[in-house]
Amino acid sequence: MLRVTFLLPVGMETGEYALRLEDSTGAVFADARALGRSSDGITSLEVDFDLGAASRRKFTLMIQPPGLSWRKFPVVVE
Repeated sequence: MLRVTFLLPVGMETGEYALRLEDSTGAVFADARALGRSSDGITSLEVDFDLGAASRRKFTLMIQPPGLSWRKFPVVVE
């Protein structure tokens, strides 16, 4: 299990976020929801990902802010 804290870009709101880790075929390796919290003007969220089934390769981290569409970010698991 890996606990990850994300510091979100300026302007991101508090609320419930959906997160996914997908490989190049679209297979989902981790799927979670986390509450975005604001402190000193910075919105962050903390999530536990089980990457036991994920081998070393490239993934796409998908983050869906409350009421908005999915945002994609490249991730490398080593």
